[in-house]
Amino acid sequence: MKIIPRALSAGLALAAVPAQAFVTYQDIVSAATNPDDLSRQALVTIFGDVVTNPLTASSNTIIGNLFMVFNAIIAIMGIVWFLFIGIRHVVRTGHQGNVFNNGRDVVGMLSIVSGFMMIVPTASGWSLAQLVMLWGASIMGIGSANIMVQTAAENIAEGYSMTVQPVHVSTHTAARGILEMALCKHAMNAGLDDFNRTARSSTPPMSESSRTENGRYTVTVSNGSATCGSVSLTVKGNGSNNQSALDYFFNPFIETEYQGVLTAQRSAMDTMLRDLDSAAQEFVSAYRTRR
Repeated sequence: MKIIPRALSAGLALAAVPAQAFVTYQDIVSAATNPDDLSRQALVTIFGDVVTNPLTASSNTIIGNLFMVFNAIIAIMGIVWFLFIGIRHVVRTGHQGNVFNNGRDVVGMLSIVSGFMMIVPTASGWSLAQLVMLWGASIMGIGSANIMVQTAAENIAEGYSMTVQPVHVSTHTAARGILEMALCKHAMNAGLDDFNRTARSSTPPMSESSRTENGRYTVTVSNGSATCGSVSLTVKGNGSNNQSALDYFFNPFIETEYQGVLTAQRSAMDTMLRDLDSAAQEFVSAYRTRR
C-alpha cells in the first residue's frame, strides 16, 4: 500500500520540475517582501511582527495574547489526553508483554509527539502550526499572488487579451472568398498551361494586382479579359466615422490609434492572401496529379 503514496509523490515532484525553471523560491520571497505591498502591510498591522519573523517575541498584539491563552488551554487539554493515552498504553503493555502491536510502531508515536509539539504556544503566543499557516499566507500566498499579477500585467502590456476572441463571421466569409479566388487563379493558369502545350494562346495568365483608391486597398485577380475576384479593405479613417456606434463605444480609437489598427488589418490581409494562395496552389497541383 505504500507504493501508491510514493508514486503520487514522485508524480508531483516531476510535475514541479518545469515550474522551477520559471519561478524559484527566492523569486516568491522577493515578491512577498516587496515594501510597497499593501497586503503584507495589512498582515503586519493585524498580526504584528510575527508575520515577518515568526519566532520573534516582541511587540505582541491583542490577537497574539488571545492566541496565547487559547493555545495554552489547548496544550493543557493535549497534555491531559496524552497522559491518559500514555497510562493506558503502559498498562496494556504490561498485560500483553510487548510495546508495539496491532499496527502501532515508532512512527506512530513520533507523529503523536510532533503533533502535540505543533500546538504548544511559542514566545509570541502563536503555536508552530499557526506560525506555519502565517508563513504560508505571508510568503507563499502573497508572493505567489504578486508574481501572478505581475505576469498578467506584463502579458496585457504585450497585447494579450483576457479572453479568447472568437473568429468573426466576416473573417470566415472573407477567407472563403479569397480561397475561391486563389483556386480560380491557379486552375485557370493550369488550364492555360495545358492548352499552350498543344496550341498557341494569346490569353494572358491570371495575376494579382493591387491599388489604393478612395481610401480603400484593393487586390484583384484578373488577366484583363476575365476576373477571378477581388478583395478590398479600408485603409483611411479617423476612428469614428469608419466604425459602427457599438464598435466605437467599446473601442474609442483616436485617429493615430485607428491608423495603427488599419495598418495591422492590411498586413493581416496580405498574410491571408499569401497563405491561401499557397494552399490553393497545392490543392490544384494535388488534384491534377491525382487525376
